[in-house]
Amino acid sequence: MTTNEEKLKVPYIERFNGNVAVKRGEHELAIAHYNKALLSMKMIFQVEEDQDPPIKTEGQALKLIIDIEVNTCSNLALCYNKIGKYHEAIKYAKQALEKDPNNSKASFRMAQGYINLGELERAKDTLLQLNEREGLENEFKVSVA
Repeated sequence: MTTNEEKLKVPYIERFNGNVAVKRGEHELAIAHYNKALLSMKMIFQVEEDQDPPIKTEGQALKLIIDIEVNTCSNLALCYNKIGKYHEAIKYAKQALEKDPNNSKASFRMAQGYINLGELERAKDTLLQLNEREGLENEFKVSVA
């Protein structure tokens, strides 16, 4: 039987393994690990009534969502952009942004997906919103204008 502490480690381990795969350029393998991280996170939140829940507080839940779901979805967007699956990249970037609307990496990766699909207006809008949030340098403003 798996303990709650062990259950909570699985998404972090899978995300870590995905990060290692990305660094090696193994994007398909990274996608598999990232998907396992998301699946194991969902399983943590699905608890039977007679079980002791692994997540005990709202703070723990928010930390897990930010640490795993947001970062993993942003990393999935990176991987899907790298292998040419731009619709998937945009989907996962949007999922990250639903939970963390100010996530710069997810915004940038969504813009990359739009650029690669030839949806330049959407990419421009995304990058300009990012620029407004981050207050990026004037060179950036000129490059997307």
